[in-house]
Amino acid sequence: MKLTHRLLRKATPKANYFFKLGQIPTAIALALSHGANDAQKTMGVITLGLVITGYQTQFVVPFG
Repeated sequence: MKLTHRLLRKATPKANYFFKLGQIPTAIALALSHGANDAQKTMGVITLGLVITGYQTQFVVPFG
């Protein structure tokens, strides 16, 4: 951030427009990556529950 501030300290207001447009793809990428590992976490919690209750003997995610 300091580097960006230093590089753009004498920039025109057009630079502000560039950053406004840059926020859109950044927000989309953040939103898409935010939930990327949710399925793996859920599978782990379900498998842990199966192991603790005795329905499964090893901590391995069942397929099918």
